[in-house]
Amino acid sequence: MTKGKEVLRKFGGWIYKRINGPVGFFIAGFIASMFFFSFCIFVFNFFDDFIKDDAGKVADIVYYGLIVALTALIAYIAYSKIKNINDAMRTEYLLRIDRRWCSKEMIDARIAIHKIYVKLTDGKWGHDTVLSMLSDKLVRELAGSKKREDISDYIHILNLLDFLETIGYLHAQGKLKTDEITELCGNSILYYSHIFKGIIERRQKRDPGFYEYFTKLAKEIEIDTLKPDIK
Repeated sequence: MTKGKEVLRKFGGWIYKRINGPVGFFIAGFIASMFFFSFCIFVFNFFDDFIKDDAGKVADIVYYGLIVALTALIAYIAYSKIKNINDAMRTEYLLRIDRRWCSKEMIDARIAIHKIYVKLTDGKWGHDTVLSMLSDKLVRELAGSKKREDISDYIHILNLLDFLETIGYLHAQGKLKTDEITELCGNSILYYSHIFKGIIERRQKRDPGFYEYFTKLAKEIEIDTLKPDIK
């Protein structure tokens, strides 16, 4: 590839990224706004001419009809552009969540929780009881422990909880839909909502705002999963 073609290729890629990002969003909105403003002016002129002079009514109707059609087309293009951008942003968020979920710090946190879970599953207790005991153990033993390993595990676990709160925040801001999160990691969120119940309640006594987004998301996912699948 010659140097000139390489420059053109990079320039073309740069333009494409800008058009399919915030700049494209701004351009589409600006064009739609300008055409809508022009449409309003033409409508006012149309009715003004319609009242004052009957001559050329047909031509005016055709002319303004074309303006209306063009405005509708531009508005549709702008709407499609905005929808595509929003879909692309949600996809990127989901991909980042998936990558973060598989990162070392998240795996370390899940290992720390699993070690405690395994110690409690000796066959005497049911699954729900074990989760309740695990939640209590995180608060009563791990959180107050002075052992180096326990402190490290607890920090990793809090990091996981903060990450889940971030997912809840993105959902609350409308960046992610409930069904998208449910399909990606819904079961995990419900699972960890039980495990972190003790920590969340402990922290919310000091500040009710602690982990409120994660709590709300878990409740919505639980409701969503209970809905009958009607096809």
